[in-house]
Amino acid sequence: MGCQRGRLTVDGVTDVVCAAGKDAGLPGLRPHRLRHTYATRLREAGADRAQIQALLGHTSIETTARYFRASATEVADLINRALDY
Repeated sequence: MGCQRGRLTVDGVTDVVCAAGKDAGLPGLRPHRLRHTYATRLREAGADRAQIQALLGHTSIETTARYFRASATEVADLINRALDY
């Protein structure tokens, strides 16, 4: 990574995130993964679609809806709770 002057570009952000991920032992870390994790954590904490849409800057609620798909772990936990395991 070189010394950058001026505004941080998309490529610059990607370079910084990738380097930080590599240093942390997460070589596949990318900006979108951080964004996805942020949205998922908001959902898991009880934020509704409109709140997440606003925080992510989505113009369409359909774009935000992708973060409301339950993971396999969430489905298994739901089933276990419903069946009282």
